[in-house]
Amino acid sequence: VFAPSIVLQSSESGARTADVAEVAWQRERTWQRDGALWTTASLQDTLAAMLDLLAQTPAAELAQAASHALLFDPQRQLTATTAMETPTGNPLAAGALEQARRWLQDHRNEPYSLQATARAAATSPRTLLRWFAQVHGETPQDYLHRLRIAQAQALLQTTYLTVDDVAQQCGYNDTGSFRKVFTRVAGVTPGAYRQRFKLRTSRKQWLGRQGLPGTDGPA
Repeated sequence: VFAPSIVLQSSESGARTADVAEVAWQRERTWQRDGALWTTASLQDTLAAMLDLLAQTPAAELAQAASHALLFDPQRQLTATTAMETPTGNPLAAGALEQARRWLQDHRNEPYSLQATARAAATSPRTLLRWFAQVHGETPQDYLHRLRIAQAQALLQTTYLTVDDVAQQCGYNDTGSFRKVFTRVAGVTPGAYRQRFKLRTSRKQWLGRQGLPGTDGPA
């Protein structure tokens, strides 16, 4: 019902007749960009459409940086409690492995202890290692590292904490060890990761101004 007014407002000339034919409606997509027209039939895709719109403006760099924090990221979900599944895809009851996984989540900022994790799961360390690797494809310690690095990634994206402070909050007393684990899991150093997701850009790009004096500093 709003299509005619949207088409009219997206027109550069304001002419009603020629512009209708220029709009290429793509009904199979939840949102689309057609020239100066951005539209969506899906509320959950409104944010993605708006970020794409901003990507066509002088705020493109900021929109790209903000998208990493605003859009859904499965990696960040590692920091939240989720239902564990078996290799067959069926939910697993809260048995020994689930107890071990929950223990690691709840104590991820504490020093790792295989013995303490096994006690929480009411099983032996050897049995825990064998079954944990079979279900999760990694050791409990590797799983803990992934939880910690996921938390560190969220902190590096959304806070101005130093790398040392991030390491401490994520359970690493030694920043050097944290950097090594982070690089192994994330593929880049903590500093490079933060640089990729920074929300700062130059004022002249943010304001769309070129060559103005005093506009080259950080926004």
